[in-house]
Amino acid sequence: MRLIPSVLNWSYHRDYWGAWDKSLESYVPRVSAVARKHGFEESEINLGVGGEQNQLASFDDSYVKDVRRRLDDLGLQVIPILGNLDIHADPTFVRRSVESFKPALERSAVLGATVSTFGTSLHGRLTREKAVTIYVEAAAEICEVAATFGQSLCAENYNTFTSSS
Repeated sequence: MRLIPSVLNWSYHRDYWGAWDKSLESYVPRVSAVARKHGFEESEINLGVGGEQNQLASFDDSYVKDVRRRLDDLGLQVIPILGNLDIHADPTFVRRSVESFKPALERSAVLGATVSTFGTSLHGRLTREKAVTIYVEAAAEICEVAATFGQSLCAENYNTFTSSS
């Protein structure tokens, strides 16, 4: 077993005035510097590749490949943030959200990710049971797509669901 430390983009939110840093040019070197300062040869880095947390300046394949090269050169393994899965009573709203994950997963694969993360946003008036049912079905579909890219998914649930849900 080996320990690979990870730095979340949100770790720097005070430096970015409470917002996500939209520039890799300031964020990536900082993460690399922290890893080197503490003697780690490699580190993981959260990097938004979709949705509101996107940090990529372009979705062009050559640009994404260049980002991967830069991360590799710095010994940084990426854990992409894909965006948020929107849970809503309107199935078309959920469908649109689910479909937004495929291009983000494609970018994640180009970046060499084996694990990607996503958040959840709960919208509208739904019973807890209905929200969980919609979430499970939509998340399962996203997991199937992730598997085609050789990735596993990690769901971040801060306030949307509890462990008993």
